[in-house]
This record gives sequence, C-alpha cells and structure tokens, in this order.
Amino acid sequence: MSISRADNTLGGAHDLQTISDTKTVKGFVGKADRLDFYKFTLQRSSHFTASLSKLKADANLTLLDQSGAVLTRSMRKGKAAESVSAELEPGAYYLRVNRRKGDTRYRLSIGATDSTSSPVPMPPAPIIDPGDTLTAARTLGLLTGNQTHQESIGGSDQVDLYKFSLNQISEFSTSLGGVTVGTDLNLIWDKNNNGFVDGDERIATGYASSFGNTPAVMTLAQGTYFVEVRTLSDRVSSYELSLSATAKPSNILVDPGNTLKTAHTVGSVSRSYTAKEIVGATDNTDYYQFTLNTVSDFRASVSRLSDSVNIALIWDKNNNGFIDGDERIAHGNGSIYGNIPITETLPKGTYFMEVKSSSQFNNTLYDLTLTTTPKPSNIAIDPGTTLNKTHNLGTLNTSLVAHDLVGKMDTLDFYKFTTLKSGTFNATLSGISDAVYVSLIRDLNGNGVIDGDERLAYGSASTTWNAPLTRSIAPGTYFVEVRSYAAFDNTAYTLALSI
Repeated sequence: MSISRADNTLGGAHDLQTISDTKTVKGFVGKADRLDFYKFTLQRSSHFTASLSKLKADANLTLLDQSGAVLTRSMRKGKAAESVSAELEPGAYYLRVNRRKGDTRYRLSIGATDSTSSPVPMPPAPIIDPGDTLTAARTLGLLTGNQTHQESIGGSDQVDLYKFSLNQISEFSTSLGGVTVGTDLNLIWDKNNNGFVDGDERIATGYASSFGNTPAVMTLAQGTYFVEVRTLSDRVSSYELSLSATAKPSNILVDPGNTLKTAHTVGSVSRSYTAKEIVGATDNTDYYQFTLNTVSDFRASVSRLSDSVNIALIWDKNNNGFIDGDERIAHGNGSIYGNIPITETLPKGTYFMEVKSSSQFNNTLYDLTLTTTPKPSNIAIDPGTTLNKTHNLGTLNTSLVAHDLVGKMDTLDFYKFTTLKSGTFNATLSGISDAVYVSLIRDLNGNGVIDGDERLAYGSASTTWNAPLTRSIAPGTYFVEVRSYAAFDNTAYTLALSI
C-alpha cells in the first residue's frame, strides 16, 4: 500500500471540513508512517465523539485544540479500540492517530451533535499537556516504582517537563521509547528553588532517537526533581516516557548536616555503628558527631560505593563549631576498587566524621562503619601537662599502675608520687603502638618548672624495644613524665611504677 508522511504534522493534516453529524475515514500507521493528523471544524457548540477501530496493532487517539494542545486522549493497550469525547465550542480542532507498536490499518469514526438541543454528560477532565517551564511541569506526584507516560514532542512543542518527588533515597532511571526524532532527556534538580533551570541543575542526561536510547540514571536523595524531554526537530514524534525508582532506604531519619553544628548525633560508640546514606552532586558532605567514653582503638571505613568518597576524623579541640587547619586528625577514602580506613587510638571525648564526595557529577550510596575497642584508662581525669597540673598517685609503697594515652592529641602526661623510704625505683612502659619516653623528675627548688638538673633518669619503649627507667632514690616527692615520640600518632600505654 502507498504510505504518505505529509499528514505527520498539524500543517499537513487531512482536512475533514465541517463536522455536523458523522464521518468515517480509513488510514494506516506503522513503523514507516507513525502519525496521522486530521483537522475538522465545528460551527456550533457540540458534543463531539471519535473512535478508532479495526486495529491489528496498538495505536492511540488524541484530540487537540487549534494550537495543538492536548484536550483528551485514549491510550488503551494492545488492539483494543480507542475513543474520545468532549464538549467543544465552535472552532477548528485536530485528531492525532499515533502508532504505539506494530503496523495497523484503522477506521476513524467521528461525530458531532448540537449540545444546545439536549443535556449531555459532563466531558472527562482534559489531560494537560506537559509545560515547558518548571512551574508549568506536569505533576506526577510521589514516585515509588515504575510509571509510563505517552506524549508527543516536536514542531511547536519542543519541551515537555514532568515533576516528581522521592520520599527516600532511590536508584532512579528514566528513558524514552518510540521516538522518531533526536530527543534529549534531562534530570533536573532545582537546588535553589527559584523555578528556573540554572547552569548546573541538569544533573543527569540521556538521549533517544529512532536508532535507540540512552537512559538517564542516578542515585537520588529524597526530594523533588524534574524530567525534561527536549528536541529541536520541526517534526512531531510520539514518545513513551518511563520512570523508575528503587528504594535504597537510609537508617538516618534526618539527612546528616553539612556543618559540624548540624551534624547527625550518633551518641556513644562502644563497639560498632553503621550509617547508610548518600553523598555526591546533590549532597556533597555529611557530618556525624560521636563520643568515646574511654581510651579506645578506633576504626572508620566506607563501603557500598559507586564513586570515590573521602572520609576524615575531626577533633574540634577549641569547640568553636568550625574545622580549623589542624583539626582533621586522620584521613581515609573509598571507591569501587576498595577502601583505606582510618585507624587511630583516641582518648575519651567528642569527635566528628566527615564523609565527602570526590565527584561533582554523580551521587553514591555509602555505608559508614565505626568500630571501637576500649582500652580503659584508670585515671579519672587526664594527667596534666605541667608539674603544677599533674595527676597525684599518692604514696608509692611497692607498686602503682596507670593506663592512659599520649600522642598528637595529648603529647605528655605528668604523674606525682611520694615515697617514704629509700630504694631502687623502676618505671616500665608496655601496651604501646608507638615510641614513648619516660623520665623521673625531682623539683628540687619547688618552683614548678623542670630545671636542667632535675631530670634524674630516663627510659623508653616502642613496639621493638623496651628500656625501663631505673634509679636509686631517697624519701621525698617525685614526678614521672610520659612523653610521646611521634607528632602524628596516638598510643595507649601502661605505666608500671615500683620501689
């Protein structure tokens, strides 16, 4: 049979002239001729009906006004007949027959009766054509699974916009099918809520044509988004827009903040904690605040990633709520290839974890896992850092043991003790992960300052050697200094004193 594409636009529509009763025409749509347009005129207010029958494949029927805007449509599946009806005022209108699948001949029957002569049922609410601005976008509501929407694009209608929302983190995908003209597909996030698409707000892109399609895919946080269908073609093409959302729920009720002051509060981490969340183009940084109730070996790692993520351990030592230059005390990262965890020995206190995306263009799910192994101190208050602010161990009769930590966060500890007898004094360090020095001090002039001759003896220890401090002492008051060798690490220690 002969095929004509002249009627594939409003301008080339078959003119059915004035419709006052009924009229029937026959036609064909298929892979080689996807669209047929028909123009008709009404001279009076009319109850209008149209039906599409004798179908051998899936085709749809749409009623449009004089400008080409959709008034109503019928989109039944398969070979089922299509029908539309509406109460129309005098003027010119169009019918569009478009192929969905396969090739089919069809019979188009149309009729109009004077609506002023007898009451007629109210027409169905018209389907509003998707707008071409964010504020006029067709609202799809909450997307929780799969949706499909059938429309047309091209000619005088080169942009369609759809608005949807997600109530939880989701893997999102959108694609176009059935198009015959080159068509762009964009995912939009109006991050400043100004109702306009700014330069960096198209966050994922796809494309479709008669040769195939590339979907737009992205992991999204809960929020409101838009899908844009755009073409520069003068030819009109029908399309089917598919949207899909697969939930990847977070275990955080409120999205972690992006400052220390708005960080998600984890509370005390005594063994293990895992947060499941998202960072990336739409949410670059997450912060978590946690506390340790005792000296602990600490580990932080990230997994379940589709893009690179950096993590940092933060100690806000001046408590000003900001990250100063030296307050990121350890770093790690993760990617699809593996991860480098943070491992630190930490004193009791309050800390923050920073999870930051390395990408400006993608989002990634992540699992942040914090684990701790307590190494309890038996010192209620951290030993001081001067002779005037020292931890007093009391009288040393035979032996005393202290458990604590020194390192980059607490470079030295001072202990004070008194002995009532002469004897050989010993100080031994153990349980350490880095080099530590110990010295015996006697403040002979009582000025609270360590003068040149007041360090009486030295000792040291590391993971590979141990040199205990040994010294004969007389009755009196003494101090023991425990000092970290490393400026970049912390180590727990056990200090054993005996006489």
